[in-house]
Amino acid sequence: MHDLASFTSNGPTSLALPLDAACSNPDKMWIGCHVRILPYQILLVRFNWVLGDERALVEDIGLCLPIAQLGRRSDRNEPLKSVHPPSRSAHPRKADLDAMAVTAISTDLLRSCIQVDWGSSEKFEERKRTMSLKSVKSLVFSFKGLRAIDFLVGLESLTKLYLDNNNISKIENISHLPTLTLLDLSFNKIQKIEGLEALTNLEDLSLYNNQIEKTSGLETLQNLNSLSLGKNFLKSLDSVLSLRRLKCLRVLTLEGNPISKDPEYRNYVIAHVEDLKYLDHRFVDTSCVTAAREQYQDEMLEIKHKEAEEEVMIKVATEKAREQEAFKEANLVGVDTMFDVMLDEDPEYHKLKEIPGLLNSLQEYRQKYFTATEELKSIMLSQLAKKMEEVKSWSAAVTILLDERDKKAREMTIQLKKLNKEGMWSAFDSNYSAITEYSKQQFQNYFGTIRMLDNNFTETVAAESTVLMEQFAMNELADVELEEARMLLQDKDAMLNSIQASHDARILKIDSMVGISLDH
Repeated sequence: MHDLASFTSNGPTSLALPLDAACSNPDKMWIGCHVRILPYQILLVRFNWVLGDERALVEDIGLCLPIAQLGRRSDRNEPLKSVHPPSRSAHPRKADLDAMAVTAISTDLLRSCIQVDWGSSEKFEERKRTMSLKSVKSLVFSFKGLRAIDFLVGLESLTKLYLDNNNISKIENISHLPTLTLLDLSFNKIQKIEGLEALTNLEDLSLYNNQIEKTSGLETLQNLNSLSLGKNFLKSLDSVLSLRRLKCLRVLTLEGNPISKDPEYRNYVIAHVEDLKYLDHRFVDTSCVTAAREQYQDEMLEIKHKEAEEEVMIKVATEKAREQEAFKEANLVGVDTMFDVMLDEDPEYHKLKEIPGLLNSLQEYRQKYFTATEELKSIMLSQLAKKMEEVKSWSAAVTILLDERDKKAREMTIQLKKLNKEGMWSAFDSNYSAITEYSKQQFQNYFGTIRMLDNNFTETVAAESTVLMEQFAMNELADVELEEARMLLQDKDAMLNSIQASHDARILKIDSMVGISLDH
């Protein structure tokens, strides 16, 4: 039996007893003891055992042993007592466990699971009942029979959340807890890693003993230092490749998965997941890293080359997304793509473009369109910055004045009246309105320019059509394959009508954009 005194109590620690840690009864062999050690106490103990032979695996049972039974130390130099297996009579019956099932988080349960750090047991309970949820930093819902994660609201300071040893099948309803640094979902029934995207401050994540088959869903957790995915259903060594994106990952547990049975497992993981310090509770020394990387040298070169290309693509996509967000704020959405949309929605364009030389001036039109559009984008993004600065200055002024006194509604009203008297609101309203009016004028000028460009383009096309029709009549025009285009070249009225219809379709699109832009 292992002596727990050798384990530090500076933060949560997991201890797994090996298969050879057997008790005196040969019919009862320990196959797992999952111990969580917190400062000055052992909080949770997880026991699984085999009765009879290895085929008769008893359903996972979670035991929460009292501190008195496990022993506690009064100072850091006093050793902890060893943990001994419970007798068979101490084994809780399945019916008892079913009777204790909670299935959902209630207000009473939430408060009972609050962890407080000081005071007597009476003061503990009093603090749990009365303390503000905003100040709660740690919650322990271990062994509560929970089937879903819900109702975790108002926990603005929560950093540690223990949901281990329950019946949870889906990770959900925790994306609003970005302050979390530790999340324990071990010993549940989770099949997919999801719902963690917003938890970017997470440093320690345990998904030990679940039903997970893929490691995707962790990409945004760039502060993750420790990850436990042991005893899941990971079947392919390639499944660890996504963990390469976790640049801060130093402690990784994958033992108990099908992949851990592969003879190349350890070297593969060490080679592909860089900077690991511990893998499956074993230290990863420099010699192991060197040997593993040499073994997979060619494969790693290929992977790194591919990752470099993906990184460039991600960077471009990120910049594009940031640009589109700025365009949205500046009311520029659709402006830079309007030219191509006009052509796509023009019912005559597909006929006219088949007549050789008719739309030669289109490229000049396109170039002038994009020049005008770039000028508009520059002006409107500058105006957006001015708007945001005005709003920021106004908000700061209001906050300063309101913070000078009590925040009661009556006094806030008095302060706002004071702002009006002092002319601050008038100044803000005047400045903001001036920026808005200037922006509207810029849009009107821009769309006026585009209309003029389209008118000039249409006149050029109409003039060119007369020359081309004469050439076609004298068989001097290159072959025209599209029958509709050939018919236009033989009928002047039809040609001019088609050109005008094309112009009307583009102007209609421009006018619709004008309405959208000015309305916003």
